[in-house]
Amino acid sequence: MIRLYKDRWNRKIFGIFGSLGQLLHIDPNILRILAILLSIPLGVVILPIAYYILARYLPEGPRGFIQPTYKRLYKNPRLKVISGVISGLSDYLQFDCNLLRISALVLCFATAFFPLFLTYIIAATLLPSKP
Repeated sequence: MIRLYKDRWNRKIFGIFGSLGQLLHIDPNILRILAILLSIPLGVVILPIAYYILARYLPEGPRGFIQPTYKRLYKNPRLKVISGVISGLSDYLQFDCNLLRISALVLCFATAFFPLFLTYIIAATLLPSKP
């Protein structure tokens, strides 16, 4: 049975995205970045209220460590230009790093810098460095 709970091991605040990542087989850091970006057009109040409701009423997860079944997203300090977010994303997607940097620059100019710049700053603060 698939069950949603608050993850005890992969948490930044309450562990909601750690549990969602385990359930959907996606790195929770990707879900965290998407939630922050979605809070801009949806309003800053809607997603935090939903997050608080889930944190209030979901039960705690199992006490034992559950091995993640998803591929992790890291910053790659070995191939970094600024902070290693795009090189880590290229490792995650198994895509050429330089093509991803060029497409990020094109997307940055196409969207007037703000969304991609904000995403990059959020990812640089949330993502751990590759061990």
